[in-house]
Amino acid sequence: MTRSTGARIMAGMGAAALALTLAACGLTGGDDDEPTAPQGSPTTAITTVPVAPTTAPAPSAQAADFVLTTAAGLTGFAPATGGDGTGAPPFIALASCLGVSPADVADGSTDQAAGANLANSGTGITLWSAAQIVPAGQVERDAGLLRHPRFADCAAEQAKTDALAAIEASGATAFDAEAVVLETPLPAGALGRTSVVVVAGTSAGGQAQLFYDTVYLGSGQVEAQLHLVGRIDQPGEDLVNAAVAQLTAKLGQQ
Repeated sequence: MTRSTGARIMAGMGAAALALTLAACGLTGGDDDEPTAPQGSPTTAITTVPVAPTTAPAPSAQAADFVLTTAAGLTGFAPATGGDGTGAPPFIALASCLGVSPADVADGSTDQAAGANLANSGTGITLWSAAQIVPAGQVERDAGLLRHPRFADCAAEQAKTDALAAIEASGATAFDAEAVVLETPLPAGALGRTSVVVVAGTSAGGQAQLFYDTVYLGSGQVEAQLHLVGRIDQPGEDLVNAAVAQLTAKLGQQ
């Protein structure tokens, strides 16, 4: 598979949260019943940035107004159990891999929200989003982070680390784990995207794969991230575009 030129994947999705996703996706030898929604967000990376944002946003906006809901374009999806994400932005997790200072990716958000995890038992796809109300300058700064030349690679490495930790925490043994960056288009209105597939063998038997897709959006005083996890196939572009269109429309209502 080829390396993405955009940016995608998951930061902030810790081992404990991933354990639920991996179990639902068969990486730990579980069945294919309706998936338990993953908690947290997929792991993502960061880049060099100028000065930290300073100006505080207007207090009227609420992060919860900018998260994904079961609206048009998401037929077949319903709220799933789990998914207590805080809505925190995903950039800080990859500061070390990218060689930037944590101060360069410091989050100045004044409000955060995580949308409900939405699952489609037929396709094996779970998706959710997070949003943050941020100070002036942070959207531009983080858009620069997405252009870091190692962003996708660092995101893939973090995804593999989280997946291995989750598999071990579930009591299984993982082997021959590999994270591969996939080439996917950047949806209209998005700042960046990372797409990764984690492939691993487990002591539970066989080999399984898990697709992670993260799309980054932002404008004005709001940043948002769309996360998709596929336990059977890679999330389709029609679904990605429909979800991005919903979030873009909400960002445009500021």
